[in-house]
Amino acid sequence: MPDLSIVTTVYGQPDLLTRFLAYTLYDTKAVELVVVDDCGDPPVEKRPSIDKLFRVDDDIPWNQPGARNLGMVHATAPVILFVDVDMIPQSADQAEWLATARTLKSFEVVIPPVRYTTGELNFAHPHNYLIRREDMIRIGGYDEDYCGHYGWDDVQQLHLFEMLFDIKRPRGLCVDYIDGATEILDRSQKHNQQLHIRKMREIEGIGAQRWCSERKGPNLRFRWHQVH
Repeated sequence: MPDLSIVTTVYGQPDLLTRFLAYTLYDTKAVELVVVDDCGDPPVEKRPSIDKLFRVDDDIPWNQPGARNLGMVHATAPVILFVDVDMIPQSADQAEWLATARTLKSFEVVIPPVRYTTGELNFAHPHNYLIRREDMIRIGGYDEDYCGHYGWDDVQQLHLFEMLFDIKRPRGLCVDYIDGATEILDRSQKHNQQLHIRKMREIEGIGAQRWCSERKGPNLRFRWHQVH
């Protein structure tokens, strides 16, 4: 069994995925790479460095919460590194990534900063983190109610971490940003912002632990298949 599963999602952008695969930390024994093709065009093809490849068959705009849930459900390592495909955890830091994964405690989450080409570190980016797979399952994974519209799913996830987890923000680990944002979809946040306000009222009203247990996720509300 690997010590760490890396889960990333991609929507088209074959060149960006190629760059991600070329620079991402990878070890055939200790690290498992799980890629979810979120119904992009062109479809992601099998590659030697991808251990598990899934394709979502329903073209749902901004389905990243669902796609990440799909990757999480099928990851086999006890610890998952969720990372955007335009963020690269450098292979030079492989030993430290693995040491952090192997010593990660229950209900701890490690959120590394994002390093831009200028060298600036962003400690507020919540979409890349290390978490124990069983803990992610316990809180129901990502909330797929956010799928179909842009944004705020990661903000809700961060709020749940702040309520339930011990958050670590190391300086020794970081992910490097490469310019590759998806521009072909509507980035209006109005729908999901209003949804987030309602969700947070529910969470604060009954408590985060109870809210997570009653939500009974992850849901996987779409058709999908495993490519390999």
